[in-house]
Amino acid sequence: MTRRVFLVACPALFAELWNFYKMPNIKSAKRRMRSDEVKQTRNRGIKSSLKTAERRLDDAIKDGNKENTTAALKAVHSSYDRAAKQGVVHASKANRKKSRLAARANAVA
Repeated sequence: MTRRVFLVACPALFAELWNFYKMPNIKSAKRRMRSDEVKQTRNRGIKSSLKTAERRLDDAIKDGNKENTTAALKAVHSSYDRAAKQGVVHASKANRKKSRLAARANAVA
């Protein structure tokens, strides 16, 4: 087994090794790296919840139920507003996504 295949087969080990090789020497850069890791984890969770909310809206649109669609659309709008406020997604992207999802929901309902 070659080294590349092993690292691809074990992504957790690869990530750990990658972090070791890109470890900074400067103290402030080390602190920055730790805080970036925390932010990255938080952002990943928020983006995942956005995708889940969009998936629920898609399911409600496919079902054709007007009440479920409006409730899911309200949840998506709230999620995108919260994500934009926290800086996870840009405010313009949030507005664009909300507009396009509302147009799709209104076409069905």
